Amino acid sequence: MSNILEKAKHELDLLGSDDMQLKINKDIFEVISVIADQGHSGFSISYLINAVDRLAKQMPLTPLTGKDDEWGTPASPKQNNRYSSVFKDENGKAYDIEYRIFTDDGGATWYSNKDSREYIEFPYMPRLEPERVYLNGKAEE
Repeated sequence: MSNILEKAKHELDLLGSDDMQLKINKDIFEVISVIADQGHSGFSISYLINAVDRLAKQMPLTPLTGKDDEWGTPASPKQNNRYSSVFKDENGKAYDIEYRIFTDDGGATWYSNKDSREYIEFPYMPRLEPERVYLNGKAEE
């Protein structure tokens, strides 16, 4: 077993052994096994992980353009079809509804609301994680 697989197995074993965790561990190990078999270098593994992370979160790999062919989903004609968190308002101005999330308990619970929205300009590349806003001004220690 390769070093990457040995380390992965060790870390996964530390997560616990209930039925759901064992199923997830098996799935994660399968993915790591495929990656290990592909023989990536330090550079290519970072590129691969970034692309897989974005695709798994249904995020674009290239910036949104705002062109007409990017708009319209079964849910709404004003929703971006490449990234479902981007919409157009009644004036045609685009915004991201998941731009920021909030906590008022130091980070134990996060939520979005109308203030999560941020107007955007194209080209627009959504961030992997929303901006985190601590309403009480600090993170939990």
